[in-house]
Amino acid sequence: MSGDSEALRIMDVVLTAEIFNQNPQLDINDLTPTCRDIFSITSASDVKRPVYVSDGVIKRTLSIADAHLKMSANPFVAYEDFGQRLRITALESAAQWFLKQGGMPLVEKNPTLAYYFEKLDPASVVYKTIREANPPYEDTKAHLDARLSKMIGEDEKLRGALDLVMISAPEEVEQRMEDLVCTPSQLAVISKIQYALIHRDYLLNHRIHEVGKLLFVGPPGTGKTSIALAMSN
Repeated sequence: MSGDSEALRIMDVVLTAEIFNQNPQLDINDLTPTCRDIFSITSASDVKRPVYVSDGVIKRTLSIADAHLKMSANPFVAYEDFGQRLRITALESAAQWFLKQGGMPLVEKNPTLAYYFEKLDPASVVYKTIREANPPYEDTKAHLDARLSKMIGEDEKLRGALDLVMISAPEEVEQRMEDLVCTPSQLAVISKIQYALIHRDYLLNHRIHEVGKLLFVGPPGTGKTSIALAMSN
């Protein structure tokens, strides 16, 4: 990895921290999964400002050693010996530097950066679109584990029941419908499931509960689990 590429990745994180700290309306889903890890945010309740960026955290999460040395020539980044922290000294100037160095592809994957850059230049990036494309915290294994832990804490009997099922967070599911080969009749049934999900409130109001359910029958290795996981995606 080139020094310029490493400097951009470091600046991506340091800028994110500064913008996130200055805008309390931004939440956990405005952070990329990498930034959640860097800022040690594992749940919505963990979002506490200010967030910090240190040499040690950059090394652990991005595998970039001595981050402060790689940013030493940047006039818009300061290094504090106490805590080995990096921080932005002039946000707008730092943002312009980031763009000139080729940082736009990183902005297009980072809702927090997009929020700020959209205000600088509304034609450059669309914050809402980038936030929608960012993997939400609710899709993570950490969120699923926290919910399961709470459920078991409230009802110990559920512990045995959970041993009988396979539960996966969306981020763990690799199967996609486009990767599977289905017959036209199978696709027609699946489309009914999609329709039922879209109109589930209407169906519930009319006490229609059986539409949208499938029973998979077949010997091992015929794709029952694969198609169920792909449909869940």
